[in-house]
Amino acid sequence: MITSKHLIVSDADTASVLTSLRSGELSGGGPLVREYEAALADWFGCSHAIACSSGTAAIYIALAAIGVCQGDEVIVPPTAPAMTALPVLALGATVRFADIRPAGFGLDPADVERTMTARTKAVIEVPMWGYADNIEELRELCSGSRIELLEDASQAHGSMAGRRLAGTGVAIGAFSTHARKLLATGEGGFLLTDAAEHARPAQRLRGLGQSDGGGEAFGDQFGLNFKLPGILAAMGLTQLARLGQRVRDRNAVADRWLAALGDLPDVEIVPRPRVHNCYGLAITVPARLRGRIDDALADCGVLTDTKAYSYRPLNEAPLFATRQRCKNALALIDGLIVLPCHEGVTGSVIDKSVSAMAGCG
Repeated sequence: MITSKHLIVSDADTASVLTSLRSGELSGGGPLVREYEAALADWFGCSHAIACSSGTAAIYIALAAIGVCQGDEVIVPPTAPAMTALPVLALGATVRFADIRPAGFGLDPADVERTMTARTKAVIEVPMWGYADNIEELRELCSGSRIELLEDASQAHGSMAGRRLAGTGVAIGAFSTHARKLLATGEGGFLLTDAAEHARPAQRLRGLGQSDGGGEAFGDQFGLNFKLPGILAAMGLTQLARLGQRVRDRNAVADRWLAALGDLPDVEIVPRPRVHNCYGLAITVPARLRGRIDDALADCGVLTDTKAYSYRPLNEAPLFATRQRCKNALALIDGLIVLPCHEGVTGSVIDKSVSAMAGCG
């Protein structure tokens, strides 16, 4: 079954991991991790990169670093996955939902403003499937309200809206490097920030209370062990070197999908950012056809994310269920199908899939 994710382990990855094993640099405090962080900061053009154990840990650290705690509120879009919101609950804060813009995944600044209260501490933008959005208006709103803007860019490595790479241009950007990501270390994550006042507490929270070069003794400051092992940092270095090529390869697959879809009735393409990493290609169909098309694609061996994860608005999930109505998110998700764009999706698979979709109308 072809899913929307595909882990590629190269000879370079294997060699890097073996070198790490032979060197004995396996802990999260070794030089390989520092080298990996420096490479991440350089690739994304940020002052600070902080490697950690998972994308969920990255979000937790980001929220804690800006002071989110019990009684605070954090605004997220209903299109976000549960992994974005679970760290909010872990910190004792409350998840609030604001709607997205029509026909996209970016938060609607007007609805964010309506959702804000005196307890709002942070807003998290989430470019699902790599659909980075222009955040200028949202950034101005948060700045004027003295609320921190974060971005969970776990699915958006290499995507760019305007001149901004996803995960940059915000207080803190959080990423996952799970096996299914374009930059994959099996498990892992990292944070990006240009602000030293965010980097230091994030490092302490990641490293049992110690910041990089800070000289703190254990017990001086609070922190947990969210460090990334050196062996995974070694793999991250070689994966990072291929990230640009992986984005190009996935765009080639997306182009084949778009050419095959052509004028297929009832299919609309969700507007894409300036540079799309093609974590998945989002299309919409009439809501009455979504389940039928998902099933037809599965019969062709293509398991879409919308079917695999029973995708629905997060504010309808039992753990987060609220009475907040987010009509744009609901309208998008009701007809959303996300097509896989990884390197294993061939032209013949695409042609067969589009033929099956055509028979569902």
